[in-house]
Amino acid sequence: MKRLKALWRRFLLAFYGSIQRTWKGSTLVLGVVLLLIAFITGTHARIGFGPIIDGLAMTAVVALLIFLTAALLDLVLGILRLLPRPFAAIGGGMAGFMFIFLHMMLDQWIPALLFTAAFCAVQWLLGGALYVLVKQRHPLIPALLIILLGLGLNGAAVGWLLWPGPEPESAVSWQMAAADLSHLSHPGLDGPHSVDHWTYGSGANRRRLEYHPENVRFASTTVDAAPFLPGLSGYREALRRWFWGFDQGAFPLNGLVWFPDGEGPFPLVLVVHGNHQMEAFSDPGYEYLGRFLASRGYITVSVDQNFLNGSWSGAIGTDNDARAWVLLKHLEQWRSWTEDAEHDLYGVVDWDSIALIGHSRGGEAAAIATAFNKLPHYPDDATQAFAFGFSIRAVVAIAPSDGQYLPANIDVPLENFHYLTLQGSLDSDVYLFRGQSAYHRLRFTDDRFWVKAGVYIHGANHGQFNTVWGRKDMPAPLGAILNTAPILEPDLQRAYGKMYIGAFLEGALAGSHQYFDLFRYPGSTAQFAPELPVVSQYKDSTWMPIADFSEDLDVTTTTLSGGTITATGFDIWRQKNPVTQANTAIDAQTVELGWSDTDASYSLHLPENWLAQHMPVPITSLALVIHAADGRTPQKGASPQQISVVLRDENPGSIIASLDQWGQELPLNVRRQFTKAPPLEKMYDSPYEMVPQTFFIPLADLEAAHPDFYWPSWSSIELKFPPASSGRVWIESIGLMEL
Repeated sequence: MKRLKALWRRFLLAFYGSIQRTWKGSTLVLGVVLLLIAFITGTHARIGFGPIIDGLAMTAVVALLIFLTAALLDLVLGILRLLPRPFAAIGGGMAGFMFIFLHMMLDQWIPALLFTAAFCAVQWLLGGALYVLVKQRHPLIPALLIILLGLGLNGAAVGWLLWPGPEPESAVSWQMAAADLSHLSHPGLDGPHSVDHWTYGSGANRRRLEYHPENVRFASTTVDAAPFLPGLSGYREALRRWFWGFDQGAFPLNGLVWFPDGEGPFPLVLVVHGNHQMEAFSDPGYEYLGRFLASRGYITVSVDQNFLNGSWSGAIGTDNDARAWVLLKHLEQWRSWTEDAEHDLYGVVDWDSIALIGHSRGGEAAAIATAFNKLPHYPDDATQAFAFGFSIRAVVAIAPSDGQYLPANIDVPLENFHYLTLQGSLDSDVYLFRGQSAYHRLRFTDDRFWVKAGVYIHGANHGQFNTVWGRKDMPAPLGAILNTAPILEPDLQRAYGKMYIGAFLEGALAGSHQYFDLFRYPGSTAQFAPELPVVSQYKDSTWMPIADFSEDLDVTTTTLSGGTITATGFDIWRQKNPVTQANTAIDAQTVELGWSDTDASYSLHLPENWLAQHMPVPITSLALVIHAADGRTPQKGASPQQISVVLRDENPGSIIASLDQWGQELPLNVRRQFTKAPPLEKMYDSPYEMVPQTFFIPLADLEAAHPDFYWPSWSSIELKFPPASSGRVWIESIGLMEL
């Protein structure tokens, strides 16, 4: 024990002595690296003076922090006299700056602490060795070795930051049902209209020349959004007012417009961005979408809401209700123009065909706007009257947030509009498919035909749907930790977005409902674009649930009154809301089934004469909404689970079918790696996400193959799971639909 203590004392003396001799070099390298990091961070912060001045401003702030750190440490070091004060101040400032920054971004203190300690230690050793080499020249060989080691480690760190990341371990694919859409024109290609581009604005935005009075075609009004932003005050309000030249009492209505040639009237589509650095203007990032939609006959507006976005000076906070309200005020502005017989835009808009497209927070805002559109007052302050009343027929939500705005602490109710939500599997910003929550809340309560669909695109990220946001879903320099190697090429991702949005609007606004087959049968995309693995969900207003598990907690009853459920061979059989799981955003009651190497079957026993009593409309398809829940991934060598469906009548007769008869397989859970280092994946809760697939079994095919089956006495539906291996699935719903 005495010997260990002696060795420890010798180590401390040697460590302290080396610092005493080399602290000047260590201090210089630590300071230079710290200020260089501060400068690079500042150039991306976009304070408002240009990148060079912004970088110098951040450097000055960090230098001030170093000075304050030195003053604080001086109180301690002056008493203990353990380390040279400049070294401790700069080293402490650098370590503190890096640790706080990394901890805020990663929300994990252990990786932040380990990275900070290792990085600072390398700079300390490198600086000390350089000092020895230049000033003392002894011991030369160890100093050279340490310099080479330090430079090598720094080079490796820079190389790692520049490296895109690891490629996927294996290709991902599964069978997807397809319909013949050869009779339809390509929904993702430009249409026949030539396109005119112009802007409108309120003239108050000193940062955006395109919205200045001399550059806009039409002048718009300003709006008072202060009632919707009660939390915006103090220094954040002052800094925003300094940057923009206006405050929340006079928000401008600015828009980039792509206008089709022709007489019209045309459908009107508003596109709104989500949260991003407000100094990096987001609205130009949808030019590709605006030109595309305008060429197909839609007036398209990319709405400027950058003044609602986050900044280096802080975020506004809860703002999606304000985003929705501003979106509706744009519609009011267009209505005033098009109803004015003296205005150039008189009569150009088809006011029965309005669509809203939103990305990220903009996707949630677009859905909120449909609720505000029908309300007489603002739910959070009823002194604010609403009188919108637009015919909003369709909403497209691209990688949307959901639940950030909760009026009266409830989810925003949604009803009676066409809804499409798109999500990428490699979205490292909104990394769960939040659009599913709005999808499940949307209700069809009138007698019109409505559709809701969701598409989960393997390999797509968050930012590439906007050309300004780009390939990295985190701001620089932190975005360097993201794994971008498996992400789709930008043009391909945007081509998929245009294809899905184009098809959806053709069905929702133009009435070409055959385009909805692209969402019913996801393999149909191969007719228009390189085939990608996707998971799709689809329901429309003809949907009749047999079992969606929302009516009660009894696992033995169907949603259809009088029906019962039995299950055999399962280790797990329970009703559960999967939103409690870390790897899904599904907020709906489901049934979880798990089995182990045995025959397992799940049967729905239908009430007598149920088909005639409950289904006055013709039914063409049985629909199953189901997804794997056991972590089966292609990386583990798993193959898709096979599911057989058995229909029985009261004769008794039976039909046995399997999903693969129609080219359908239960999608595997796709393992995702968002970052380059596996320990950082804890930021994302789970390496895979559970997303349900809607399967359709065409009853006409079964009827043709089984003419003896007596459909009026159809009595049960049985799902059979093979005994070849264990498995676990979630069943969200089983029902019928007219397709």
